[in-house]
Amino acid sequence: MATAAVTPLKNWDRPSVEADILLSEIPMWMYNCMVEYIQYTYMSPMDLQRGMKGNALSDVLNLLLPNHCYFCGVSLSSGVCICTACSTSLEIIEGVVCARCGSPLPPETKPEGNGCSQCVELTFLFGRNVSLGIFEGFLRRLIHLYKFEGRRSLHRFFATSLLTHRRAYIDGADLIVPVPLSPVRYTERGFNQSYLFAKEVARKAHASFIGSALYRRGNAAPQSSVSSQHERVINLTDHFMVRAGITDSIEDRRILLIDDVLTTGVTASACARVLLEAGAHSVDVLTLARSLKAAGTLYLSANRPIMK
Repeated sequence: MATAAVTPLKNWDRPSVEADILLSEIPMWMYNCMVEYIQYTYMSPMDLQRGMKGNALSDVLNLLLPNHCYFCGVSLSSGVCICTACSTSLEIIEGVVCARCGSPLPPETKPEGNGCSQCVELTFLFGRNVSLGIFEGFLRRLIHLYKFEGRRSLHRFFATSLLTHRRAYIDGADLIVPVPLSPVRYTERGFNQSYLFAKEVARKAHASFIGSALYRRGNAAPQSSVSSQHERVINLTDHFMVRAGITDSIEDRRILLIDDVLTTGVTASACARVLLEAGAHSVDVLTLARSLKAAGTLYLSANRPIMK
């Protein structure tokens, strides 16, 4: 396993040879998690936006726990996990997409309202989904780092990316609502991944946001553990409800439901159903990634075919 490089210290300010050896042997993933935890716990958003320059804690972090890009290892002066160069390799969807599920389509394709090969057999209760990218490669790994390895500050990177590439779609909504976690899953993970970047999207877009609009009761296995829509419908024994007292805030509003990954749309549809029953005018979905089944050649854009 790769190890993180440690900035050499002068002899007169070297804390100890043992400490230096210890730091140099920390695996990169653990090293970056330590940086992430300290940054997220102790640094203000303004400090992080300034790259923590001039901050005493910044000096300690840069000295003992330099931040690195997870993919190439280059040092990062700000941000977490990914450098600017590697971010250009993210599997961003561009060009022609399915008007229903947001999957990338060959450039000569004319999108149809009844869906594409990825979704024609799926039942959606929401209007449409738009995704930042496909659930592959760098983007898939970043989402896993975010959800399962505690890299919570990635929510800022995801929010910025969504606003950069999907701003017009976001601006078409009256209200942003995140998909909730069950209390059990929230306790296990420590945070709701969809809530964090949805709130940041709303803040930067100056959009209305209700983070607790939906409540989820139950303890179904994670939907990522099953694949087909039939299995996911059976697995989703959780119940979604609109919280009491906020119906007036939902009624006749065009709601943008935000989640991390869309696969079969079962979870998003369950959320959309209760929002529509509560009087929402419409519910559309925005996700970080669209999970795709194998289907020959997929296209991120006219010039970027992805072989499956």
